[in-house]
Amino acid sequence: MIYVARHGKTDWNAAGKIQSRSDIPLNETGREQARALAAEIAGISIDVCYSSPLSRAMETCEIATGGKYDIIIDDRLIERNYGELEGTVAWDKVKECHTYDIKGYWNSANETLIKGTESLEQLRTRIFSFFDDVIRKHPNKNIFVVSHSGAIRMMRSYFGGVPAEGNYLSFGKTKNCELVTFDPGLIAKE
Repeated sequence: MIYVARHGKTDWNAAGKIQSRSDIPLNETGREQARALAAEIAGISIDVCYSSPLSRAMETCEIATGGKYDIIIDDRLIERNYGELEGTVAWDKVKECHTYDIKGYWNSANETLIKGTESLEQLRTRIFSFFDDVIRKHPNKNIFVVSHSGAIRMMRSYFGGVPAEGNYLSFGKTKNCELVTFDPGLIAKE
């Protein structure tokens, strides 16, 4: 099985700022969430751990696994690059401050690119590549992954297929330290 968690809360999460690839550390609430995640995964026999290179993900992984495992850092797990939105207001306030259509930003059928952003196709390529490699390298193993909400949206597509009408927002936002389980035998990536 593949167990994926979003990193714990940061001060930017609490303030509603778009983090993107800014390396914002966990706050104390995020550390508490990671400790709760540790209790949630305590009964799982983990064979291998992967994390995004951002400190909020690495620290979440370290706390959640109790330092019992080597953590493999993989750049493909980093958050989607949100370009000029990085460090600005919360997603629900973007339209008030910018001219961007966030629904289009997360819709492969009618994608709105924002200056400096990573396209859905670029995100798809790196996330799918990660899982292709990991599943091949670790057959029949329990894999624990810590990443980010935007990246996890695309992970859901790898296992569940492209969402209806290309709308990745329909997958919802993964909460801080929420655990999502995927069965590598049920890949629907096309």
